[in-house]
Amino acid sequence: MRIGIDVDGVLAARIPAILALIERRHGVSIAREEVTDWSVSVPTTDRDISSYFAETDADPEHIRALDPIDGAVEGMRRLARHHTLLIATYRKPEAAEPTMEWLDSNGIPYDRYVRDVGERKRNVRATVLVDDSPRTVRAFVESGREAILFRQPWNRQEQIPDGIPVADGWADVLEELGL
Repeated sequence: MRIGIDVDGVLAARIPAILALIERRHGVSIAREEVTDWSVSVPTTDRDISSYFAETDADPEHIRALDPIDGAVEGMRRLARHHTLLIATYRKPEAAEPTMEWLDSNGIPYDRYVRDVGERKRNVRATVLVDDSPRTVRAFVESGREAILFRQPWNRQEQIPDGIPVADGWADVLEELGL
């Protein structure tokens, strides 16, 4: 099976790193659980959480310093024994090289890094997608393929259509994929 795997929120703990950056830079503490969508305002600034994605995509050191999500390294290793793994991310093109370095340095196996994912990752030639975006998961399923929503605080308020499995962690992803 060809499995598409999202990076941020599925493999990489990007939001905790962005929240740490915000605290260092602005002295503002925001809990991960408070990030219920990307429009959460950063107090004392005129910015929201989403504005930090492009900035940190352009910072190779930020990307290389991200922590893997609990269970991601072992989960990907188990999947790699039986499946073809496609890294499918919306990260900016300048983030590709540091992202692949991050994957390699953390021992996360993959067969291909897909840069041109298209809207809602329609260009990813996978049979199943693991992603933390409800819209992306919904569109992938509507294209006749399967998807697993990786549960995060920012997607808990979204209504997930019946039949789309939800994973609360990597153990759930592996179970859904029969491992």
